[in-house]
Amino acid sequence: MLNLESIKMLSGGPLPVLPNLNGLSINGIPEQTSLPGDWLGQLRALQTLEISYCPQLKSIPDELGQLKALQTLVISRCLQLESLPKELGKLKALQTLKIAHCLKLESLPEELGKLKALQTLEIFGCRQLKSLPEKLGQHKALQTLVISICQQLESLPEELGQLKALQNLQIWYCPQLKSLPEELGQLKALQTMKIERCPQLESLPEELGQLKVLQTLEINDCPQLKSLPELQHLTMLQRLKIIDCPLLKEGLQDGGEDRHKIAHIPNNTIYSFE
Repeated sequence: MLNLESIKMLSGGPLPVLPNLNGLSINGIPEQTSLPGDWLGQLRALQTLEISYCPQLKSIPDELGQLKALQTLVISRCLQLESLPKELGKLKALQTLKIAHCLKLESLPEELGKLKALQTLEIFGCRQLKSLPEKLGQHKALQTLVISICQQLESLPEELGQLKALQNLQIWYCPQLKSLPEELGQLKALQTMKIERCPQLESLPEELGQLKVLQTLEINDCPQLKSLPELQHLTMLQRLKIIDCPLLKEGLQDGGEDRHKIAHIPNNTIYSFE
């Protein structure tokens, strides 16, 4: 992995020709507002690219789409970055995409749906992100989706139900999220679902009772959540953890009106911090 930490490496003269480079980290360049697209696009053997701690970076060059061998892309703590190039959709070999703490990023390009090899998508701390692309559902190989600390995100696209290979879905601290799409019940491969700190979430879709291979369900700090869907038919569900959901607690305890929904689960934990 080549680590570029000096601004001189990017703007102080000719950059080295590195046709066989397979890993590049552009890290901690505080005054850089752009990246050298012509040079970046020549790194045709590149498999891993990390761009992090570039607080003035405003854009990612279109030449990123020329990196046909790229498998992992991490963009982190680029505080002025407002958008990603449409050419991102040309990265046909990309398997892992992580976007973290890009505070001005408001949307993701619809071309993201063209990443047919994508297996992991993680979005952390993008506080202005208002929506996810509808074409996200075209990721037929996607196995893990994590959405965390996206304060402006109000809903998830119905097309998430098309993610037939998705095994792990995690949603953390999305305070504007009020509901989940009923199409999540179509996630036939889903094994793990975790929902945490969604204070406006009032209900879960009844269709979650169709997740036949679900093994773990964790719900934490959703104070407005009033009920669970019918879970008694989920025979593979081995672990249920519900923490700090006071409106759920009474009905799920021994003798509660909803206890039958979870009585079959070998490992279930229901408690609140008073």
